[in-house]
Amino acid sequence: MAPVSEQDEVGVYDLKTHLSEVLALVQEGRHVTVTRHGKPIAVLVPPPAAAVELRRAAIGRILEGRRGRSLPEGSSIRDLIEQGRRL
Repeated sequence: MAPVSEQDEVGVYDLKTHLSEVLALVQEGRHVTVTRHGKPIAVLVPPPAAAVELRRAAIGRILEGRRGRSLPEGSSIRDLIEQGRRL
């Protein structure tokens, strides 16, 4: 049985039993809610420095996927961002 549910929740007992596995998930960037009798009591999150690394990796993957593609004629990244905010 997986210690963390699909909703990223784990009970106190399962956390104690599977601490290493849960911490590995948090290290990958997941936020895990710790529950006692089904009620949230804490949230495990990666440290801010890890979050920055995860963002950098995600940006790298996005940029890698963009290789060979260009922006629409006459637009900038800023224009596309503003357009997305209006939607």
